Amino acid sequence: MRKYARGSEWRRWDLHIHGPGTLFNDQFGDWDEYIEAIEAQNEVRVIGITEYFSIETYSTLKRYRDRGRISNIDLLLPNLEFRLAPPTEKATAVNIHLLISPDDARHEQEVKNALGRLYWNYGGRRYSCLPGQLVDLGKAFDPKVTDDRQALSVGATQFKASFDTFSEWFKGESWLQQNALVAVAAGDDGLSGFRRDGAWSALRDEITRFSQILFSGRPGERRFWLGLGDEENRETVRRLGGTRPCLHGSDAHKIAKL
Repeated sequence: MRKYARGSEWRRWDLHIHGPGTLFNDQFGDWDEYIEAIEAQNEVRVIGITEYFSIETYSTLKRYRDRGRISNIDLLLPNLEFRLAPPTEKATAVNIHLLISPDDARHEQEVKNALGRLYWNYGGRRYSCLPGQLVDLGKAFDPKVTDDRQALSVGATQFKASFDTFSEWFKGESWLQQNALVAVAAGDDGLSGFRRDGAWSALRDEITRFSQILFSGRPGERRFWLGLGDEENRETVRRLGGTRPCLHGSDAHKIAKL
């Protein structure tokens, strides 16, 4: 008897969805509504729970899954979203993501440990990329803010490590090196925000080389990064580190977008 009698099956993945309480642009309802929406669909089998600078949303959904909910999801993994300086030529920070393998039983704590070693300086003080420190940063930046949740949002908005700082941090974290993949946005909030012949072209190249995945749903982008263009395009792909997968996620911030 054949072990895989049905052969290959295509499964949809969405590695870029947010959840209730997400730090920016939260349009979700409560967790029950969110979980019921995930359970009601039968197409997507792997999801990446995304949050800015944090693993908390993933951890919440993981606890529901550990209790038997969202059993239709084969794999749940964390997606940490960061904003890096300097801004692109279109005046937006660079969106970069870490997709974390959940295979290590201690992966949640390992991620928190690593985030505690990512720093940004403001007003002569060093702030780490942990919720309590981001709250302190928010209050230092805007003393009128007293609510911790609002201060967390303000602090996260301001926390923009440089690409050099971020890449050196990542390269110095051996656990992340073994258990995370780097994905960068290909749109205006990422690589397309830099003109190829502009003053930031070298930085664009370095960010591209640093990444292993591109977040893009554009067919032309996919074809380019598979090395299927002309010889000039193929040479560019080789110069920038070789072919890469292009993944398209919903970037859902509300139920209707899941």
